[in-house]
Amino acid sequence: MNQSEQIRKLLLAEKQELNLAPRTNDVAAPVGVAQDDQATILHDQFVALRMLGMDFEKLKLIDLALDRLAANEFGVCEDCAVNIPHKRLMAIPWATLCVSCQEQAGSAAGSERMAA
Repeated sequence: MNQSEQIRKLLLAEKQELNLAPRTNDVAAPVGVAQDDQATILHDQFVALRMLGMDFEKLKLIDLALDRLAANEFGVCEDCAVNIPHKRLMAIPWATLCVSCQEQAGSAAGSERMAA
């Protein structure tokens, strides 16, 4: 099995593992709940929505990675255009940045948060 097939299998397995449909039930509106229990239920719904949003974002990244793979544009850093190491792609197959660029993006985001 070549590297592209291996990465494709990883991406498809990760996509299947997300399985978002059952989790949407976690955010259904409660019916006939005592007022004392509403805060806990609202908190649980908030957490479920946040996790669902993160999973949808991950699903989008996986689909974009599959598109790049199909177009033979996969594994190249979007910032510096160097090849992303195979080890990184095996760990995070939807990665779009090499480690150096990812670290720079992370530190820049941290700096922006500190300034705000």
